[in-house]
Amino acid sequence: IWSRVGNEYTVEIQNKNDITAGDGVKHDVVPGKGAFATQTTVRCFELLQQNKVKTHFVSCDLPGQNDVFIARRCLMVPLEVVIRRFAEGSYLKRYPDVKKGEKFETPLVELFLKDDEQHDPFIVYNCCDMWYSYPASDKFCADSPTEDRSRILFGSEFFPSKKLDKEVLTRMEKTALSVFFVLEKAWKKQKYTLIDLKVEFGFDCETGELLVADVIDNDSWRLRRDEDGEEMSKQVYRDGESLQKVHDKYFEVAAVSAQFV
Repeated sequence: IWSRVGNEYTVEIQNKNDITAGDGVKHDVVPGKGAFATQTTVRCFELLQQNKVKTHFVSCDLPGQNDVFIARRCLMVPLEVVIRRFAEGSYLKRYPDVKKGEKFETPLVELFLKDDEQHDPFIVYNCCDMWYSYPASDKFCADSPTEDRSRILFGSEFFPSKKLDKEVLTRMEKTALSVFFVLEKAWKKQKYTLIDLKVEFGFDCETGELLVADVIDNDSWRLRRDEDGEEMSKQVYRDGESLQKVHDKYFEVAAVSAQFV
């Protein structure tokens, strides 16, 4: 993320060719990935803005600099907001009685704290700035959480800059669902199925407005091609497919996303 001379409220965001998994334990470089990620992100943000979803995206010059876009500078909220249409991934570990691939008629929204040391725990808001934290890959049990004081977090500790109250969280969850519905429809039109999606939010450093921020690219979702059920997202890297196959799928996703707008 680069500061821009003469405009303290915008930044240049450059996507790198690096790809990681397991909180950085697995790490490789995929040539072209930065450009593919930028194109996918730009097309997603442009589509969202056409659908009245406010994002931090400002502009880009894909022909001139295909791995960079300009965005509003934001104070990032240290939460990952995950929207699930189907039961996959860590959700199955938290809820082992749910069948893999089960479809949720109304997408589920979950929150995870961005904390690599704790492996991005699953967190649940209680009230009055109090949250409960659970290992993301452990069976979820909310019985008598106050008996285990180690589960208690306070928003003022992990995000002291602004108050994350119920009103802000409701706006985040509502907006995240809107993002999911827009992208789900766009991918379905291209004959792909959006399984789940991760989005992040930030407060505009000039206006204080809550915006969809960071990036939305092939690392942000599980995505399957309807024709053959092929997984197209970063999940293929986690599952050990060759770097060439990872490259080809990222290229395909970026190329198809160009049809969004």
